[in-house]
Amino acid sequence: MKEAGLKAEVLSLRSPKSERPLPVQTVLVIDHSGSMFGEPLQAAKDAANTFVGMMRSSVGDQTEVIAFHGIYQVLVPFSQDATGLTERIDTLQADDGTQMYDPLYQALSDLESLSQAGRKIVLLLSDGMSAPGSVTSDQIIEKARGQAIAIYCVGLGEADENQLRPLADGTRGEYVYAPQPADLQRIYARIAGSLQSEYSLTYRSPNPLNDGTQRDVVIRLKGERLAARGSFYRPGVVVLRSHSGLFIALLSALLTLLFAPSLPRWMGLKGRRTGAVFIVLLMFAMAAVVVWTMWTSRAQSSSSRSARPRRSQSMVRGAHITLKPSRMRSVAQPTQPAPTARLSDEERQWAQDALDLINAARTAHPQERRGRGRLTLNEPLSLVARAHARDMVQRGYMAHVSPEGTTPADRILRAGIAWTACAENIAGDPTHQKNNTRYSGFATLRQAHDALMNEPPFQPNHRGNILGDFDEVGIGVARNPDGTFVMVEEFIRQ
Repeated sequence: MKEAGLKAEVLSLRSPKSERPLPVQTVLVIDHSGSMFGEPLQAAKDAANTFVGMMRSSVGDQTEVIAFHGIYQVLVPFSQDATGLTERIDTLQADDGTQMYDPLYQALSDLESLSQAGRKIVLLLSDGMSAPGSVTSDQIIEKARGQAIAIYCVGLGEADENQLRPLADGTRGEYVYAPQPADLQRIYARIAGSLQSEYSLTYRSPNPLNDGTQRDVVIRLKGERLAARGSFYRPGVVVLRSHSGLFIALLSALLTLLFAPSLPRWMGLKGRRTGAVFIVLLMFAMAAVVVWTMWTSRAQSSSSRSARPRRSQSMVRGAHITLKPSRMRSVAQPTQPAPTARLSDEERQWAQDALDLINAARTAHPQERRGRGRLTLNEPLSLVARAHARDMVQRGYMAHVSPEGTTPADRILRAGIAWTACAENIAGDPTHQKNNTRYSGFATLRQAHDALMNEPPFQPNHRGNILGDFDEVGIGVARNPDGTFVMVEEFIRQ
């Protein structure tokens, strides 16, 4: 572990698979204004229930729900009872007005009051522009950063990105755009899975000063071959050690610039000599300023040696970095040999047809595409995709993370496939009915592909995975009882 190039002492580390993983404490802030009436609100409730259903009771995850329109209410205080949370979420009805700032501040205050250690998150959903509240966006960001609370913002439909994105960026959270209500459940499942897959690390900073510097952090986990890179800002000012010689040089330069125009006349000089003296004095002043600038830069880069540290400032707080193998191109090694099963001829043809659509999209969008032009089909990876598609159809759920907490990265590694980066797309939905709404999959591969591509460009979404920096893809399909299908795409970079 290094901070700004210096080795840092790691005090504790918790992984998602440790005996005591860090619990996730979340406040779901849900917009139920008039514009959410009908399908949007129902999709929001389904997404919130999906998030609640993924809570890990054994770990101590807990969730609070705050609902807002023109006013807000704490619908359910912090609870680990998924059934009770779901029952209250299902009672939400659309109402007039939209004002999200006060409920956000309330969410931060409620998280601040928790005494239990854990990852503290606010997950906000809104589909419109908020009216002003009693607090401002800057006040919310300042309060969240002070408590190391990340705000995740989901903008639905015509949501105002200019209001939501600064909240996420300013608190080290994430902004996600959902073009359609049907996207919400997938987004909430992905966020829940991501939060539950984090590593929690506490370390002692080698530079404990509040010196106003941006610090790069590099973390490597040798045992699991994971690595990550990130940065955080340490607020404060640069503290410099006084230096008498430097002070005299700078003072002389300032006095020279002040009196230079009159000095030749006082010395009785005329003509060209006046100009020569003025140029010499000006060069002297400039040299002094250059020396001062160089010394300042040196002092800023080594400020830990320029002032006395205080023990109360020795811990870095709130620098959350999610370990992702793709950051450092460390190869994630498989735990099992590659599977010996094979795709059927029909499944192989489906995968090839879907691959053709992917490569056609990569060819059609060269400016948006990252990495190589065409992907290749990986059959063992297709078996991983097929297995997950079948599992979702058989058990009636749709999520990147299984009910047991298995992530796409876990599934790929268990299949014996090494990678430096991976991603997953899911298209379709296992056939089921809830609250008089019927959910099902797609009738054709083209429909599934178009649904994945019909998302905003240059965003970390399905479209971004299709056009992303990957080498290979695995594609699996599972049929619903009504004949529609669910498709899973697994992307990797070797």
